Amino acid sequence: MSQVTNDPFRESLKGVRSFAESMISSASGGGVERLIRVVRKIERVTDERVGEVMGTHQRRYGKDVMCGEGCDHCCHQTVALTKSELIAFAQWLSEHLSPSDFAALKQRIEAHAALMQKDPARGEVQACPMLVDRRCIGYEMRPIACRIHHSFDLEACKTMQRDPSY
Repeated sequence: MSQVTNDPFRESLKGVRSFAESMISSASGGGVERLIRVVRKIERVTDERVGEVMGTHQRRYGKDVMCGEGCDHCCHQTVALTKSELIAFAQWLSEHLSPSDFAALKQRIEAHAALMQKDPARGEVQACPMLVDRRCIGYEMRPIACRIHHSFDLEACKTMQRDPSY
């Protein structure tokens, strides 16, 4: 299966990433609270822009987004997040998870990190530590990389989960 080049959906989302990166850069040095406010604003703008782009794509190509609750195919890929996102995410998790859920998350993160060090190829297809029962426990604060990742092709997602080099 070949991948589409010059996909207008992907191209339009590049602007979202650039916006987020510039906002995070402008927040540096303003303290954790300011940083968290900026990250939250970036999330809102990103979600709005992604919604607009997906709507345009659906109208233009007649394809619906295949992602939905319980769909976790993309949650088995390595996801990069900025230091700012990590700080905001850690703060949110500490406020929203019970001590036992937080301890369980810490164990999953440590196990995932150990696997990545021991066997990076296998670690890349390991489930995200945030994934519990095929649902993201930090969905509200998920990183920008997760927010902008959507698919119109469920079979491509399944293939990517089995073979990350796809």
